[in-house]
Amino acid sequence: GMRLLSSSRSSSRSRRDISSDRCPRERKSTMRMKQCLAPLMLCNNYFIISRNSSNGRSGSSGSFKDADHACGSGRIQFRPHCRNEAEVHKRLESCFLPPSGSRICNPGPRHNSLEGRPASASSTVIQELVAKRWPSQASRLLAMVRLGILTPNRRQLALRRLLVILLSLRIRTWLFSLFCRSLGGMARAAVTGDRWSVLLECFANCAVVAASGLADQFIRHQASHLTLDLWVGATCHLQRRLLRHQVLWGVFSPSQAVVNGASNALASDPQAVPLVNDPILRLLEVRSIFESCGGQLCDVLVSVANLIVLLPCAVRGLGAVGPLFLALQWALLQACQWLVPGVDTDQEKVASLEAAFQAMHARVRNSAEAIAACGGGALARQAIEPCFKELIAHSHAMQKRKLLHRTLVTFLFDYRQLPIWAQRLLTLYFAQRNCGEGISSCSSSPDIVCTNFLFDRLMQAPQIALQHLAKFKDKMARIDSRCKRCLELLVACEVAGKSPPSTISASLAGAEAPCIAEGELEGTGSGSIRIRNLDLVACSGERFASSMTVDLKLGTPFAVTGPCGSGKSLLMGTLSGFRPPHGSGSGVSIAMPGVKDGQLPPLRTLMPVPQRPYLPTGCRLMAQLAYPTLLKLPMGAPYQIHVTNLPESVDDGELQEHFAPLGSVSSQVIHSGTSAVVTYGLVTFQSSDQVLRALARPQERLLHDQELECEFADLRQRGGCVNNPPPPGDPVPHLARMRRCLRTVSLDHILTREADGWFARRGWEEALSICEQQRLCLARVLYHGSAFGVLDECTAILPAAAEELLHRQVLEEWGVTPIVLMRRSFMPDFYTRELRLGGEAPGWQLHE
Repeated sequence: GMRLLSSSRSSSRSRRDISSDRCPRERKSTMRMKQCLAPLMLCNNYFIISRNSSNGRSGSSGSFKDADHACGSGRIQFRPHCRNEAEVHKRLESCFLPPSGSRICNPGPRHNSLEGRPASASSTVIQELVAKRWPSQASRLLAMVRLGILTPNRRQLALRRLLVILLSLRIRTWLFSLFCRSLGGMARAAVTGDRWSVLLECFANCAVVAASGLADQFIRHQASHLTLDLWVGATCHLQRRLLRHQVLWGVFSPSQAVVNGASNALASDPQAVPLVNDPILRLLEVRSIFESCGGQLCDVLVSVANLIVLLPCAVRGLGAVGPLFLALQWALLQACQWLVPGVDTDQEKVASLEAAFQAMHARVRNSAEAIAACGGGALARQAIEPCFKELIAHSHAMQKRKLLHRTLVTFLFDYRQLPIWAQRLLTLYFAQRNCGEGISSCSSSPDIVCTNFLFDRLMQAPQIALQHLAKFKDKMARIDSRCKRCLELLVACEVAGKSPPSTISASLAGAEAPCIAEGELEGTGSGSIRIRNLDLVACSGERFASSMTVDLKLGTPFAVTGPCGSGKSLLMGTLSGFRPPHGSGSGVSIAMPGVKDGQLPPLRTLMPVPQRPYLPTGCRLMAQLAYPTLLKLPMGAPYQIHVTNLPESVDDGELQEHFAPLGSVSSQVIHSGTSAVVTYGLVTFQSSDQVLRALARPQERLLHDQELECEFADLRQRGGCVNNPPPPGDPVPHLARMRRCLRTVSLDHILTREADGWFARRGWEEALSICEQQRLCLARVLYHGSAFGVLDECTAILPAAAEELLHRQVLEEWGVTPIVLMRRSFMPDFYTRELRLGGEAPGWQLHE
């Protein structure tokens, strides 16, 4: 298989001169073909390996037509070369899609459309709570605005921007009135033939129009900044609510206490989870709400301001006819809305369908490589196409229902349709009412002509204002549908936040965990985790084990084994406090120094390493190790670093000579201590950037062939030690301890290959393999110095010898008691206590 790949690459390189002459479109098509052929190459590799393994000993040679298909449903035969790209895609489709008449794996009943899926009780109850709390569109929009201005600083900033917008709007309307008056003067000068007056009016109009355009753009600029501030404020608040203590987990898997307290409907539905679907996607919709509101705000405010300014002129010129005409237009608009009922419901359903389709599409896109490699395109297409078809069908139906509505609105409110006819009639009525004698005479004076012309032009503004109001009412329905989804997320966070923090007994509550040196906990026997009468119950109600009672002692490795789906991850969630314990009299208690009741176990007590590692996006390498602690580097003066592991014969001059190329100002070797002399160095730099360069790549800090251990001087001044784990929440990284952690899990090459060392920023979930990501998460446990580490099959990919050595180092060198979750018995001489899950009732057995 590797020969096939290498030969294809070499042949492509040999034909580089030919491909370089092709047009860009053809080169792009060739690249797409190569990307499509990659999964097919994997299938060929499988055939070669399977054939070689079966015929390798006998020495017989075989052909592809003798090799079994990967799916076991056919044979692969030689075919002639493809003549064009279309034939390539046709063959690929025949490989990925199942042949006619073949069975497609279908694990269970599927809904043909999203509309046919029954709504869960949780989503219905959350929608009812939102409708009861915010019954109208205006109240829901105001609720979203209040989310963006919760802090006093944001309220003051929003108020200042709003005042600037109103002041600019007042200036803009005044400039608009000047422009309208200048139009009358220009028309009068043109009628009388005064060329100089026309030229002067033209220059004046240019200045007025430029100032008006500047004011209009300034209004939009301030409105965009206002919407940006509101979006940041609302998103930060919702994100803090989601990431608060177990709230996000409670939204996906609410506890029974939350279910019982929220509504009777939730309590009666055992599968009423999650509280809302796609909470992260709802969080991303906040920006579209404020952006749409900002654009509509600018259009409507300017139009309504022009309407307010010109309405007195219309009343003076037309009397009661002007307001009655505008009221008639508004009544016609409401009648058009009445002809198309359920516009708000349609927009809400469109938003829901779009969110469901985007979530399904994102899931398929993230798994595109695995789907293509195994030829599962047909199943993926069957999963995603019904969502898309349902969205398209509903959109088409909604467009048909709104056809009459849009036709009437265009006819009644588009200025090029009925409004321009009505405007001419109003102008005629104005002329007859105010200039009757001039109209009846054979000739009209220039003043009469210009007055009628100016009034005709001014009546455009009310028509345009009503047109914007008509569009605003339609777009508010779509904005309101997104507001409902975001407010449902807010209510779900409130409901999930009402759950008790944890049912763990004797856990940390408010006070910080005591700083325990590495190795102090090992073998003391003072710490233990007791599980009593625990039932392992999944969210679906399936019971895996019952009445489990186990003691986990500090310093004694513990193994939990069982097949897939036996409840190992459920047990880990219960130990971590994320899942409530089930069963009569069940509970989890942790006996550790300084640990209290009612809270999650702190990281210094228990830290899990799940199967699916999580690496924060855009973080430095050191931040990945210190996660979830938020690092804050000491960047203020004095710019010093603390150096240990110095050679015995080193002096100030040699130390200064080593750090001089990095910009050091002075270096000093200090000997301290009475009974035991401790030697360390203190190096001073001119700036913080020089300090970071000195700490970035520790493998380059070699003196007399001995690697120096460099730390921030601020850490040593506060009494930090490399042998002790960092205090909870310590923002200063312990670099020497981090280096030891990487070496223990065999990830030191990640640090040494990066040009920026500890301060490298990369997409680590893409730069590291799954095995490396799991070991990096294990290094976090070592860095924080947890008493217990729950290892959920995080070392299964390692070689057997390296895996056994790593587990022994975790306990013997770092003092972390491992609780390993495996599918098989593992290191029985080391893990002398084993909890086996699965099998007959009660579903668990303890072997010692």
